Amino acid sequence: MSLSKTEDWTLLAKCRGMQDELFPEGADQKRIRAVCYSCKVRNQCLAEALDIDRKTVARYYQWAAEQHLLEGPLPPPDDLHRLVEETLSNSPPPQNISSVEPYRATVEKLRQSDVEVAAIYERLKERGYTGSYASVYRFVRALEPPTPEVTVRVETRPQRACRCRPGAPRRGLAPIVADHVSCANGSTVA
Repeated sequence: MSLSKTEDWTLLAKCRGMQDELFPEGADQKRIRAVCYSCKVRNQCLAEALDIDRKTVARYYQWAAEQHLLEGPLPPPDDLHRLVEETLSNSPPPQNISSVEPYRATVEKLRQSDVEVAAIYERLKERGYTGSYASVYRFVRALEPPTPEVTVRVETRPQRACRCRPGAPRRGLAPIVADHVSCANGSTVA
């Protein structure tokens, strides 16, 4: 948040000038809660103070209002934790199901026969598929994640690194699979 935007909402805060009193203990919490409850910029203020998104603050505020926690005394911490676990939804976001999923068996069979994605797309259209080529492409990529390239780390003794001599046999290096390691210039590492 930029400094100018921070200054804008802080000028509207009801707690302006009360910084030393904002985190009291015991009975003073009720007074501060009353100040924050009626403040127009409480979500921005809490988000800034707690370093979380204001939408998260709004979600918790809505939950607290539904549980009647904004008026009257707060329950003991153990009861509050239990109430959070029982009533605050932490469900994961809905997962999208690919439009190609009903054709999974067909796609897998065709890929086992090394049929290209474009041909799979055409065959699925013949079977009534109405989705896009991109959906088929993403589905196939998810079925067959790419094989990562393997990198071989070659270690040498100090002061011998990167000495390349064409065709030289390797000596004194850490064990590697190949007899010679090719450099970018076409020579091999000794």
